[in-house]
Amino acid sequence: MAHLMLLVLVLSALQWPRSCKPEHVCSKASGDKSLLLCFKDTLDEQTRATLSSWNDSGHPSSWRGIVWNKRSDLVLKLNLTGAGLSGKLWPVWCRLPLLQFADFSNNNLSGHLTFDGCQYNASSRLQVLNLRNNSLSGSIPQSISTIRALKYLNLGQNDLTGSIPQGLWNLVQLRELDLGGNALSGSIPPELGYLTNLQHLILASNQLSGSIPPEISNCTLLRKMALMRNVLSGEISSSIGNLSNLRILALTANNLTGNLPPSFSGLTSLKMLDVGYNSLSGPFPDAVKNMASLRYLSVSTNRMEGPIPPWLGNFTNLRHLILYRNRFTGSIPPQLGSLNYLKFPMKPQFDPDLSGVQLQNNLSPSGGDAAKILSYSYDFFPTVLDLCENKLSGSIPPELGQLQNLQHLWLCDNMLSGPIPSTLADATRLILLQLYDNQLSGQIPPQLTSLTSLSYFNVSNNNLSGPIPTSAQFSTFNDISAFAGNPGLCGSLLNKACTVEPEDSSSLSKEHENGNFVDGKAFAVGVAVGLCGGFWAVMSLVSESSVIWLTKRIRYYLQTVGLLKQKEVI
Repeated sequence: MAHLMLLVLVLSALQWPRSCKPEHVCSKASGDKSLLLCFKDTLDEQTRATLSSWNDSGHPSSWRGIVWNKRSDLVLKLNLTGAGLSGKLWPVWCRLPLLQFADFSNNNLSGHLTFDGCQYNASSRLQVLNLRNNSLSGSIPQSISTIRALKYLNLGQNDLTGSIPQGLWNLVQLRELDLGGNALSGSIPPELGYLTNLQHLILASNQLSGSIPPEISNCTLLRKMALMRNVLSGEISSSIGNLSNLRILALTANNLTGNLPPSFSGLTSLKMLDVGYNSLSGPFPDAVKNMASLRYLSVSTNRMEGPIPPWLGNFTNLRHLILYRNRFTGSIPPQLGSLNYLKFPMKPQFDPDLSGVQLQNNLSPSGGDAAKILSYSYDFFPTVLDLCENKLSGSIPPELGQLQNLQHLWLCDNMLSGPIPSTLADATRLILLQLYDNQLSGQIPPQLTSLTSLSYFNVSNNNLSGPIPTSAQFSTFNDISAFAGNPGLCGSLLNKACTVEPEDSSSLSKEHENGNFVDGKAFAVGVAVGLCGGFWAVMSLVSESSVIWLTKRIRYYLQTVGLLKQKEVI
């Protein structure tokens, strides 16, 4: 029987995976080399191979991710970002007396976050601790307060729960605090105001509730504040207007109400303002008028109403204007055609304040292929003018064609009428043009075929007529739904024959330059009358065309424009 029990134990040991060295064993180790080797042994066996250079025979100065101080023979920096590590994280940083920098980000380290041992290392010099994008769970312990020298703390993109601990208030040297992408709950503590050296505050994508505490205005050095994708409520604190150094303010996707307070006029250094996906109401906020440095502005998916202010055209640095899904009324201000950055082609400029900022799901959710644009970092974000899903009326301003640096133009789901301006062909960098769900009439301007970068085009559910262009980029558009809901449209894509063929591009270009378009049907009548009456009949033709244009009594324009001989097209 004893032999049988021994055999069972042996078999069990063989089947059980080799266990990692327990944490309490490592806590008894001494010396930086021994501590690092013990840390390696706490990891899963499969991932220890990534630290194969960590061995007894070599000096730590040659180990992967190690910066060693030759004078003290101790480790200064530990950089293991993206090293493929997995297993339960043991806080080795608490045991290394001269360690200043510890980066374990982008691995698969698990377990509860602990700072055991840090309280015994009062001379800790650790300034940077980065555990971003791992699988850490549990709450953030109060013992975090023992790392008094911390200037950079990143615990983002983990599975941390519970509230923001009071222990953070003791870290008065903190300049950057990132707790985003977890499941933290409760309110934002007013004690955040104690961190007067804080420059970056990232609490995005959690479950934080309550209002934004006014005490946050004590952090006067703040340059970036990202509180988006929480369940914050109430009106936006007017105290935020005192943060004159603020470059980025992202409050997207909360339950905030009211409007931007007048004090926001003091945010003159702001480069990015995103308050989309809330319940803000009232007119377009006048406080924005003083934010001349803005590059990115979004008030999308709120309840704002009234006209779009013409003074937005004075924003010389604005690259992204996103106003969709509100209740804005009136016409589109032609002054938007004066947005300098969108007007003059130029190379993208590196902006350290905005570089790497994630802009996900902040654009019109149109579905289909166009959904590909919905996930960008700011570095690669397209230039955007988005006015979709409002109650805008009137015609599309021809001045929008002046925006030669514009890549995405969204005017869908409004009450816009009149023709599609042929001048949009001058916006030569257009990649996406969405005009669906309006009351636009006339034909699709053949001049748009010159937009060689155009990849997404949708004019469905309008009153357009005539042939769908088939040359250049338009030959690649094979989605029928992008043209549906326009009974007057025809062409091979719709399997509907057109009675006439559009003119060649050279004639159209000349007409476009002169700004003089003559209705095709009226011209045909003019030619017939001209054979009998000559010059005066042609003059009456021009008058008739003008009347048709101004009164808009004809719903569908005919297929041709100009002086080409008409031919039947199958």
